[in-house]
Amino acid sequence: MSQKYNPESPRLAFKSDAKPNFQLGENVSVRLGNKWMSHYVEREYKPFEAVALDKDGDPVKAVIVKRVMYIPLNLLSAAALKKQPVGVPTTIDGLIEHLERVYERKVQRDELVSVLFFE
Repeated sequence: MSQKYNPESPRLAFKSDAKPNFQLGENVSVRLGNKWMSHYVEREYKPFEAVALDKDGDPVKAVIVKRVMYIPLNLLSAAALKKQPVGVPTTIDGLIEHLERVYERKVQRDELVSVLFFE
């Protein structure tokens, strides 16, 4: 990775792709649990840098997390689903299957997730 990043920045791992294929502009990543919401609260709800990692744990690029929502998965909007990196399913059912593969456990439709909006 030629881009400089802060080694103290949180790591945003993308475990399903050799190298995540981000969209231009705003992207969305859905994560199980509240870890990312905690990062956002600690920074007083202000944007912060994170380092995107590929499935091997290698840095891909520094990103700015603009905001984080902690909501039930089934309330995620169609617009947000479409902003996920290329190759990630853009329906709730597809995303549930994807998350089950990544996290290696069953995921409920109403499970609370952290939704990261980043560029």
